[in-house]
Amino acid sequence: MDITLAALACHRSRSTAWYMEPELVEATARHRGRYGRIRHAEPLEVVRDVPRPVVEADPNARANGLTVSR
Repeated sequence: MDITLAALACHRSRSTAWYMEPELVEATARHRGRYGRIRHAEPLEVVRDVPRPVVEADPNARANGLTVSR
């Protein structure tokens, strides 16, 4: 949590935003952590999703343009 708060403190343009207050950030992480039965949890946003290659030998995989990995 200390690393997260330190990283957020580096964003001066957002430092006056009410949702960036350290107490609120920590309280929100504690609330989310409660559902995972851990002390703190932080949400992550998927920025780029890279599709995995097809692992099973599917005879239709090549026809559909998928890569077959062995």
